[in-house]
Amino acid sequence: MREICIGMSLRWAFRCGSWRPTEEEWLKACSCVQSEERSRIAQFCYKRDAKAALCGRLLLRKAVGHLLGIPYKDVNFGRSSAGKPLLTNHGIPASFSVNISHQGHYTVLAAELHRDVGVDVMDITRPANTSMQEFFRLMARNFTPREWGYIHHGSPGSGETELGGDTSSDIEQQQLTRFYRMWCLKESYIKADGKGLQINLQRLNFTPHPLQLDLQPEVLSHGSTLQLDGKLLEAWHFQECYLDETHLVAVCLGPVQGSVAQPVLTQHWPTSESRFTHLTFSQLLVGSEEIYPRGSTWWQEFDQRPEDPHQAVSFPG
Repeated sequence: MREICIGMSLRWAFRCGSWRPTEEEWLKACSCVQSEERSRIAQFCYKRDAKAALCGRLLLRKAVGHLLGIPYKDVNFGRSSAGKPLLTNHGIPASFSVNISHQGHYTVLAAELHRDVGVDVMDITRPANTSMQEFFRLMARNFTPREWGYIHHGSPGSGETELGGDTSSDIEQQQLTRFYRMWCLKESYIKADGKGLQINLQRLNFTPHPLQLDLQPEVLSHGSTLQLDGKLLEAWHFQECYLDETHLVAVCLGPVQGSVAQPVLTQHWPTSESRFTHLTFSQLLVGSEEIYPRGSTWWQEFDQRPEDPHQAVSFPG
């Protein structure tokens, strides 16, 4: 077996929550996406959501050009019956896969030339206006008893179990972090598999890697495994990391397709991307082109919206 060649994978992150676009930046970015996608973005009530969605579209178009060499103006996306962005250009390799996720302050992208890919990012801060007990009760059906055991108590010998000196607040944050870690893993698999929430999440049982995630931003760790209906999915692999102190991301990689050899597992996953690359807004637009004339009302429609619903409770979905 040999390692995957350089140039077959992408891992990108953009901190859209910190982006405060100027009028020029917003107009330029909006003119670089398809009109139907811009119409969808215009329907969001909050700047936070509009920024995340727009940056996701920009990341998708950038990734297609980077991996497939399609000129920016020629990239064309439709949507599948499940609402998933679908590249409609002719001659696209069947093995090409790209996926985005946005939550908290980040929009992230993972792309692969020779395998299905799914990605999910979560803000691990405590949800507002609800107790941990109630929050976990509402989410109970999404995890197996074994997974809940990990969420509540950690992995024995991993350094994740609660220490005697920890306060109840510390313990709850540790539990919440493990909860979101498991949620990211499940979501990444569902997105890579392409069947959406048709699958009963109780059929999926994850065993997280027993070592704590590397707290260095962007560095990808691997080793978590998945059982479906009690059977280990040996050809599916998972990458995990922190993007910063409050955001976790998981990437699911399906079986290698075509003639590309299965990768060798080493300390860091041996794709061309062993970390997430954080892009600035300028880097996000490198290689882009304005494909539609700028609209006279785009900026006013965006600028008059509130940033976010300050009192809203946000659950994973």
